[in-house]
Amino acid sequence: MIITNIKSIIDRQQEKGLKKYGKTVDQADLSIEEWIEHTQEEIVDTLIYLECIKQKMIDKGQPPVSL
Repeated sequence: MIITNIKSIIDRQQEKGLKKYGKTVDQADLSIEEWIEHTQEEIVDTLIYLECIKQKMIDKGQPPVSL
C-alpha cells in the first residue's frame, strides 16, 4: 500500500510538471546551481508543511511523538 501510494504521488507530480513546464524532469535544461536551488526551495516547503502539521497536533492536544 505504501509503495502504491508513493507511485501515485510520483505520477501526479509528473503530470503536474508536464502541465506547468511542458517537459519532464529528465528533459529539464537546468544548471547544477539551478537544481540545487530547486531542491533547497522544496526542502524549505517541506519544513513549513511539517511545522504546520506539528502546530495542528499541538493545538488538538496531540503533541508530536518524541522518539
